[in-house]
Amino acid sequence: MSLSIGLPVPFEILQAILLALDFESFYFASLTCSLWRSASSSTAILRQQLLTVPALAESADLLRDATPQDIRALYRRVCRENLIGFRQSIEYTDTVASKDNSARIGEIPVRSPNGVFSAQLHGMTLILDTPSGLTTCKTREIQLSPTLYPTPDTVKQIASHAQMRTFFRARSFARMQVAMPQCGSLVAVALGRKVHIYALKSEKQQHVEVEATESVLDSIQSIEFTDDDELLRCEIDGVEGRYVRYLGHRRCRCHQPRKIRGSKPVISPGQRLRYWLAALRNVYLDSADVERRLEGGVSLRGMRVVKAPLRRGEECTCRTTKYFLALLREGSCEGRYVVGRASGDEIVEIVQQIPTRRVSTYPGTVNETTGAREKSLSMQLDRWDSRNLPMAHSPDPLLRVCDDGKILAVFEPPHGQSQGAIYICSVESSSPDGDSLESSVAWPFVLCALDTELDSLDVSIDDDKGGYVVSAQSQEQVMQWRLRPMMV
Repeated sequence: MSLSIGLPVPFEILQAILLALDFESFYFASLTCSLWRSASSSTAILRQQLLTVPALAESADLLRDATPQDIRALYRRVCRENLIGFRQSIEYTDTVASKDNSARIGEIPVRSPNGVFSAQLHGMTLILDTPSGLTTCKTREIQLSPTLYPTPDTVKQIASHAQMRTFFRARSFARMQVAMPQCGSLVAVALGRKVHIYALKSEKQQHVEVEATESVLDSIQSIEFTDDDELLRCEIDGVEGRYVRYLGHRRCRCHQPRKIRGSKPVISPGQRLRYWLAALRNVYLDSADVERRLEGGVSLRGMRVVKAPLRRGEECTCRTTKYFLALLREGSCEGRYVVGRASGDEIVEIVQQIPTRRVSTYPGTVNETTGAREKSLSMQLDRWDSRNLPMAHSPDPLLRVCDDGKILAVFEPPHGQSQGAIYICSVESSSPDGDSLESSVAWPFVLCALDTELDSLDVSIDDDKGGYVVSAQSQEQVMQWRLRPMMV
């Protein structure tokens, strides 16, 4: 939005114009110059804009009695929590995805923070087709331990259940899964219910192992390293349905001296392996356990651990409370994305609900070309238009949370006549101690519409230019969006 006034305009006319603008246009108008900024800082005008926010629309009495300082603070908070200014400053780039990686028959996709590449299995040797410079070790071949494979007794036990009705229907049983952490010095391999972690060393092959589930009928469908390589996320297909289990510990660094806090010491592959020797046997968070605590027959899909938000003046993050993001389904075809808090006393609370729309078809409000080189029509909608919201209808959405715990990305794949879409939302509004005036609900916005499935999705901090980077990869494209807020 560009506003230019050549001659002085009466203050009343400027305020009349501002009153006619939607929330996001009002925000950009307030950044134009000092004159518009002064006109937009009126308490009455800010109060009127706040009344258009869905979560505050029923708080007219509270807003009317609020002080000017409270009104300005609430306006700034709404802008921050709803990513106002991000939609109009998106830089998009894409490249053609390599055709010779995971598309070839017999190759195994390898998940890593640097994208998805492939590996080949030759007998008991796993050969990594890693891009140059990805690993910190020269070795790209791993001699798998025979204990990774099920014993004859286990095979017999599984076969005895094969006659159960619908047991193997629509199940991908015993497919090898491989992941590499950010450090590039370890490789995790999962088969059935077993997980092995190998150190990439040119000397003697070392590994640690664990049975990640209790039932031989469970099968790990995906694994990946998260949380600075200190947690291993396992998505498991069980007889009762799919669930997510995090293995590992979250080590607290808050007691380190301030001058060295945040430094990254060099850790050898052997030291990392010793960490996993104990951590691999610890269940950090389990979606099946969270479902049990929530009761009511609910199910959680795509659960992701979220970094615990810090309260004002707080530095320690080693509390026993654990936060998570998931699609919560309550026995119907519709669901909702939620941020939950699980405490050590068996209590689970939902601290944030992301708004969703309850429609059966995807509206034609986003551009129909994959890649979204041009601005999506959804960006022309009002910020509080319900057509910006996800539908929460997919049983298997891709959910990702940035390392700082502030931004999440959701991909809902194409379904029926509906296009797929990537949504961006803030998770900063999960304020457990806020009152009615302080509380708000963060609304997502559509980043891109897609007609294809995605192999991977990631959101990270843009260290070079500020803001965030959203990366996605399909079989045809590698896409990237840089999101930077427009502000003075």
